[in-house]
Amino acid sequence: MTSVRVHSAEPWRQLRSQAEAVFNLNSRLPHVVSTLLTSRSPFFDGDVIFLDDAWDLVSSLAIVHGDTDVSVMVAESDTASFILSTTGEYGGFTCSSSGTADCYRTGLFGESPRGPAGLIGYVADTVAIFGTSGRWGIWVERNIAGLVVSTTPSALASWELENGPFLNADEALVSLRDLDVDLIVVTGGDDGMTNIPRIDLGFIGLDADHDRVFYFFVLFCFVVAMAILRRIVESPFGRVLVGIRENEKRMLAMGYSTFPYKALAFGISGMLAGLAGSLWVQHSFFVNPHIMTWEMSGEALLMVIIGGSQSFFGPLLGAAFYVLAKDLLSEITEAYLMFFGLIFVLVVAFFHGGLAGFAGKVSERFTRGTSGGEERQ
Repeated sequence: MTSVRVHSAEPWRQLRSQAEAVFNLNSRLPHVVSTLLTSRSPFFDGDVIFLDDAWDLVSSLAIVHGDTDVSVMVAESDTASFILSTTGEYGGFTCSSSGTADCYRTGLFGESPRGPAGLIGYVADTVAIFGTSGRWGIWVERNIAGLVVSTTPSALASWELENGPFLNADEALVSLRDLDVDLIVVTGGDDGMTNIPRIDLGFIGLDADHDRVFYFFVLFCFVVAMAILRRIVESPFGRVLVGIRENEKRMLAMGYSTFPYKALAFGISGMLAGLAGSLWVQHSFFVNPHIMTWEMSGEALLMVIIGGSQSFFGPLLGAAFYVLAKDLLSEITEAYLMFFGLIFVLVVAFFHGGLAGFAGKVSERFTRGTSGGEERQ
């Protein structure tokens, strides 16, 4: 039996209405997400609910409460919108409570790996599972916790034997709430941290709060970092890294153990990324969780690809081009990302080796032309 997916707006609204009878869809743990919570409401590892074995618990809860169907929906509106724009389907599906785990697995992950119908299991961080009766539900926040509300001992007994004991809801909520409050006090939560002070340069008689002083401090850090990197690249260690980049299997055949080299390179890159992040935060006086998203890492990767990864100064050229082109295009049109994407495709297609490789070829041709002219004279 296959899952019944939601393809139109009206069934999606009905699904959300049924979910709202059990959950507050705008809430997130460790806050109370349901009025049906009791001290016996068990917590568990949130990722467990995406396993086939979880269907035994889900279906038994539905049957105990008299529900013939089990509904699963994405609780985050932004993720649901992403699924709709990507697949043309809403982020929800329904399975018969008397069905098998195949229906549940197909609804979450699709017929084929990462297929359109399986986006829920891959991209959703918060999922609500419930029945039409409105008397039970499972709230799942991936990588945080799962929470079963309004359950019965008989419905949990067999699943508990297989997956171990559950954590008491009262204790778990208190622990999560204390952790949440402590972290918010330190980090500011989603709002981030503001009024971050700049480095104290008073020991050399300078005030970094002046933008010009801070600019030269950043420039100094940049020059020192580039000098260190240049030294590393030209060292025997750096030559091994270049060999690993070009052909790791060949380096292994030559007797090099590549893992220690890659681990040390990873550590060096992490150190420099930390320095760059520290300077960026001091420049803007502000930081929030957005800078840890994949978009920031993607921008760095684009800079390297555009500039050329095989040239020492290639990423520097790529960074300058990316920042200037992005600022210029954003002033011309709101659709600047589309045009920037076209520029990126052209660079990758026609500028082999990136901008640095193109500049090197132009310089080489110019040098050959000049030397050829002198020989003919």
